[in-house]
Amino acid sequence: MHFLKKMRTLFLCVASFSIIALTDAQLIRQCTCQEIESCKQKYFNSVKPCTDRCQKYAAALKADYKVLKGCILQREDMMRRTVECTQAAFPNACARTPGKFVPKRHLESIEIAGVAEINRMLSTTGVSEQVQGLLAQGRKFLRCTKSCLDRSASQCADKLKCGFDLPSDNVLVQTSKQCAIRSGFNTRIIQDMCRCFVGAGLRCGFDLPSDNVLVQTSKQCAIRSGFNTRIIQDMCRCFVGAGLRQLVNVCPRLQVN
Repeated sequence: MHFLKKMRTLFLCVASFSIIALTDAQLIRQCTCQEIESCKQKYFNSVKPCTDRCQKYAAALKADYKVLKGCILQREDMMRRTVECTQAAFPNACARTPGKFVPKRHLESIEIAGVAEINRMLSTTGVSEQVQGLLAQGRKFLRCTKSCLDRSASQCADKLKCGFDLPSDNVLVQTSKQCAIRSGFNTRIIQDMCRCFVGAGLRCGFDLPSDNVLVQTSKQCAIRSGFNTRIIQDMCRCFVGAGLRQLVNVCPRLQVN
């Protein structure tokens, strides 16, 4: 009976993953290059007005939006070259003739891959923790801008109901990164932009106490929220029931104090 339960659980897991895989593999019509041209122009014309409408996220960071915007516009040519370079790297993204189909892609997965690459680069410089709040606010700003762009372009992309023939998210992110570097975004330029952001009032860190105070405060909050000895031991026994047999002798010894 125990074996049958395990097999049933395994079957459900496999079935779930199969459904997800089938959903992810859904095919949609590939956009033709001709039909997306007018769409692309509508989006480009709406970028600056939409960033202005989403400036509340800059205000949440206590930064001067006009100065912040100026920091970015100073590098507008580099950004344009980066976009053009990335587009040129995937000449078959759109179809020359209609009738082709491509796997449906989700913008969120590309965003996650992009954030993961940014986090990786920040980790190598040792400043990842200081800028997490800034990154979170930046993602809100990008989502706000995208929603505005969709509205301004009359949901152009959604109405076309088509997709692009693109490589994996990671390849897409790495290609865009290399295009940015070739377009002039080197260490000096990035540091100059960072100093410009600081001049606009942007602060990347948080006003927090020492690590020990932070940990003890979180611990007390957990206890007040109900994480007492009994609850922790119950959770431990649940883990044992899930197969973590090495915790069998640990559970009775766990104490919250």
